Amino acid sequence: MHKNAKKAFALLTTSALFLSLAACGKSDGGSNSGNANSENGGVVELPLSEEVTMSMFMPGLDNLTSSYALEDNKFTQKIHEETGIKLEFIACTQAERKEKLSVLLNAGDYPDLIRDINMTLNDIQYYADQGIFVSLDEYGLMDYPNIKTAFDEYPGLNEALRGNDGKLYALPEVNDCLHNTYRGGRLHYYMPWFRDNDIEVPETLDEFTDYLRWVKTSDANGNGKADEIPLAFWKDESIIKNTISALAKPFLPWVMTDKYWGLAVEDGKVTEQYRSEEFREALRYMNMLFEEGLILENSFSISQDELRAIGESEEGPMIGVVGAFGADGAVQRGGERWAEYFFLMPALEGPNGDKWAPNKDPWNIFYPGMMVTDNCEDPALAVALYNYLIDFEVSMDGYIAPKGEGWDDPDSDSVSLRGDAPKYKLLMNYGTQPENSGWNQNNPMFRNPDFRLGEQANDFETAKEWLETGNKDLLEDVYTNPSFNEIANYLTAQPLMEYAIPDEYFIPPMALNSDDNTRIADINAVLDPYKLQVFAEFITGARDIDNDWDAYLAELDAMGSAEMVEIMQKYYDEQK
Repeated sequence: MHKNAKKAFALLTTSALFLSLAACGKSDGGSNSGNANSENGGVVELPLSEEVTMSMFMPGLDNLTSSYALEDNKFTQKIHEETGIKLEFIACTQAERKEKLSVLLNAGDYPDLIRDINMTLNDIQYYADQGIFVSLDEYGLMDYPNIKTAFDEYPGLNEALRGNDGKLYALPEVNDCLHNTYRGGRLHYYMPWFRDNDIEVPETLDEFTDYLRWVKTSDANGNGKADEIPLAFWKDESIIKNTISALAKPFLPWVMTDKYWGLAVEDGKVTEQYRSEEFREALRYMNMLFEEGLILENSFSISQDELRAIGESEEGPMIGVVGAFGADGAVQRGGERWAEYFFLMPALEGPNGDKWAPNKDPWNIFYPGMMVTDNCEDPALAVALYNYLIDFEVSMDGYIAPKGEGWDDPDSDSVSLRGDAPKYKLLMNYGTQPENSGWNQNNPMFRNPDFRLGEQANDFETAKEWLETGNKDLLEDVYTNPSFNEIANYLTAQPLMEYAIPDEYFIPPMALNSDDNTRIADINAVLDPYKLQVFAEFITGARDIDNDWDAYLAELDAMGSAEMVEIMQKYYDEQK
């Protein structure tokens, strides 16, 4: 295992021994702590004496954040009031993010700041080589208390974010938590149908299939109609990847990370898992589910809002299993059904007797928090702004809602989720905050264990009993408990650790030279959407898994998949 990977993984697994939350590292930075080097060697102090406008690409528009605009959003207003920086946004939904940002960057009409935690190191290097993203090392990063804390606590950030020239083109973000690490292929199930019908939760793929068939034929919701949906997901790239990954894992240790999908290291070789016979069998299984009507027919085209309209039907629950990262896939957060969907399907034993968890790679806790473009007139100010944004109290306001509304100081006699003095308490369940009260955790944050585990724990034992027994008498106490979300996040992910894919399977961060990086970017621009399309075609029967498989392999070759692997293998061997 690579040296820095061990450091990152050790930090992750250490924090995973405790309960998890969603918060940020303490610092003494505050709103006046920005001090990037300006062109004359001085520092940028916040707040500014005169207002400055900066433009920012910002994904994440949804029902809780319908606007980031200054006139609409409380957190944007806070930033303006405390820094003197007026942010103007090019905003979009997460589903629109990839296409919209690509158009902006390639057309040259891009803003000062880019917020996209889904960018890979190679993506960042690609735009840095074109001169679009600027190097940030010259702006005194380690003079910033919040940025310095991030690098001091997580030296693996350098491996994860620095380019092939050793320079930093992305400001660091950390999200060190167990449940996010185990989000590479998750299925949430509606627990009362198991409880009320005395059905055991499946442990094997055959048992899982039998349960889906039972849902289809049993009138589980008792409304006298054959309207139950055994398994559903919705049209979103990450959700489709998540669901296919979940259904592939009983067949092989299928890799889904924030950077790679179906690319793994097996016996020291970078391997296209999507070429394997095991994955072919997985697709055959998914096709069988689809042909039997066990997968919602329009899952590849339905929106999440449309799926939630089904999931929240007044006629009763409709969906047995949802391919989603959280319990809110088919319902809104904070209600009864949300708590009833907070149950994870365990790692399922497949035909070979193996079980594989949905864990990601050891570097998944590191993200590119913000990139600064060559259109930005004052990169030093951008760095100062970022240091302000990842301050603890600022982050909390952006995460949920202003202090006193969404969160507050802890009670004097309380304990945290890890048993020591808490750092803060939530006043509402995350996901139930008022519209535009913050940025719905799309703001940059430094979420170390202090942040994650520092929440005041309210009624932990009741939440634990609910997840263990489904006792219906506890339901109201659970879904109204502001601590339930994070207690459940940890407790439901913890059992998966036993079946974790070994970290040696994961491709480490690799900084490629400009030519190789450009070539891989060109290949992925065609290959990534093709994989999504062709897998969907195999699953729905538009392509025949037996008769069209050889043509699929030939198309992979024509698109450069094997060439990509050859390039990556060269760099992997150099890092061993």
